[in-house]
Amino acid sequence: MPLIEPSSYSAPLLLSNPHLQTIWHSEFRIPPALVYRREKIDTPDDDFPNIDWVASGSSRAALVLHGLESSASRPYIKGMVAALHARGFDCAALNFRGCGGELNRTRSFYNAGKTDDVHTAVMHLIGKGYRKIVLCGFSLGGNVVLKYAGEQAEAINAKITGCAAVSAPVDLSSASVALGRRANIFYNRRFVRKLYRKVRDKMIAQPGSIDTAGFARVRSLRDYDELYIPLQWAAT
Repeated sequence: MPLIEPSSYSAPLLLSNPHLQTIWHSEFRIPPALVYRREKIDTPDDDFPNIDWVASGSSRAALVLHGLESSASRPYIKGMVAALHARGFDCAALNFRGCGGELNRTRSFYNAGKTDDVHTAVMHLIGKGYRKIVLCGFSLGGNVVLKYAGEQAEAINAKITGCAAVSAPVDLSSASVALGRRANIFYNRRFVRKLYRKVRDKMIAQPGSIDTAGFARVRSLRDYDELYIPLQWAAT
């Protein structure tokens, strides 16, 4: 069986360009009218991610993870939450550390290799009594879901009955190279701007925890990773 099944999808004439499809969906999609209930969960290192809930007392739960510098409020996450809730799942949309409108407490943010907060969220859902749990991640969140499932392997909790990854950058190195190409400069600059604001806000709110001194030489996600990710791992 082929690794990638052929698709019969045909793009609309005015959205035949993949960049137009990406931008239109991101900026103009009207999300479902959801009312979230926010819950802050504590982590072993005295930090927190926030979970945005849409729940109606089901015995099944879906943990949904967003992509790089996104949040549970984005239309694609709300769309998935609405679809899963309509199929009988209570939905927990996880906001990674520092996402969702609130800075986290420690120096560490999140990255594609950091799965401990996902495990904390899974155990939190199990503690609530859910009998079946599925994980769904988009982009970076999809990578985190797959990495978490691989790390757990045969030891994964039996209540986790399924994992799904959407548009996950499985090969992070080649994805970084692709993002640095001229054709993708718009996305690269957008991510770098968002990450700069996050580092700046952290520096202001928590003096001494991190600084922007080296950010002048950051031109790509690879530059950011090389400069700041080692600091985050050192803080954990």
